[in-house]
Amino acid sequence: MTSAERVAKGAELLDLAGPPNWASRIDGEGLDLDDGWSCVLGQIYSDMSEDETVSGFELGCEKLGLGSLDSVSYGFSHDDYLRVSDTDDRFEDPLEEAWVSELQRRGVEIYWFGG
Repeated sequence: MTSAERVAKGAELLDLAGPPNWASRIDGEGLDLDDGWSCVLGQIYSDMSEDETVSGFELGCEKLGLGSLDSVSYGFSHDDYLRVSDTDDRFEDPLEEAWVSELQRRGVEIYWFGG
């Protein structure tokens, strides 16, 4: 499954089971899939956590009923670390790039990446 397909699957899950207008909760320019508070689920669910030690990623996985392998198949976490370009440091893997494209498609303005 490609990164774009995994992200589409994750976005569909959020449409069905996530909070309303979930995409509007994401700061695309602060997106970092390697950080439990700045990743897609981290940004959506961090403010809902009552425990500062529980990341939004962890809470989001719990609320959506996802295990660690599920989070990979829905595009919320990496299965491996791939470098796309030696000259472009903004994106180091196609999964993050796919999320930026999905967010832009949903109207999230991300100016530093063709937005």
